[in-house]
Amino acid sequence: MGLLDMYSYLTYYFDSESYPDFRGKIERMTGIQIVAIFDNYLEEHPEEWHFSGALIFYSAINDL
Repeated sequence: MGLLDMYSYLTYYFDSESYPDFRGKIERMTGIQIVAIFDNYLEEHPEEWHFSGALIFYSAINDL
């Protein structure tokens, strides 16, 4: 889960106040659940298909 690792590190180092909230959201999720969140976000936001995967992932997790 490279995107999850990236998001985790960036949140920890650059937005440490929101890090506990982020960890609480994903703590017990499986990889399959995280992929489903990403896929559902793309289905609901087709106008963002041309964005980078990292940006879409960031938006999907923040929508939780």
